[in-house]
Amino acid sequence: MVAKKAKNTTLRTPTPKKAPAKINVNKRLTKDKYFYLSNGGIIRNLHDLEKNLEEMNEELFCHHVNDSSNDFANWVNDVFGFGDLADQIRECEKNKDRYHHVILKFIVRNK
Repeated sequence: MVAKKAKNTTLRTPTPKKAPAKINVNKRLTKDKYFYLSNGGIIRNLHDLEKNLEEMNEELFCHHVNDSSNDFANWVNDVFGFGDLADQIRECEKNKDRYHHVILKFIVRNK
């Protein structure tokens, strides 16, 4: 009769999940990642986007958010990788005040 080897019964402790990285909404991007507004203004981070939305006129806003494009949502998704935030601002359709509110709320939550 052949003796069977005992199975390794050592329990593995689960690897603790890392806490999500803190988001720095004031962190400046490299120039190639900046958002360049059609009026020549430059948005360097999410905080800049929030401030610009607060002061932006409807004509400028509609140039970047319209039926054929949503430049701000695309930038948030492509540059920062914040797909959920991009989806939330896309749901605001073409309402500048709602855009501002959603982005401000995101910034406050991630301070």
